[in-house]
Amino acid sequence: MADFKGQKLCETIYQRVLLFFSLIGFLIGFLFEDFGYTVKILGFGLAIATVLCVPDWGMYNQNPIDWVGRKKPQTVQTRKAKGKAK
Repeated sequence: MADFKGQKLCETIYQRVLLFFSLIGFLIGFLFEDFGYTVKILGFGLAIATVLCVPDWGMYNQNPIDWVGRKKPQTVQTRKAKGKAK
């Protein structure tokens, strides 16, 4: 499970990879006048971004989250004692 900073890093990587490949795909598709190149390059960029972002890589777990511990469950005697104290 990625921490919050890892999630932000993952989102940044995802956006930059897709932006880079979409720009490259657009330029190559425009130069060769073939929309198929644009779609294939963008699809390749999507595959790269998926490989980088979907698995839980160690680089996304650098700042572990400190969770609050569990409370002890109250027993019947504890509840009765609290009720009599009021």
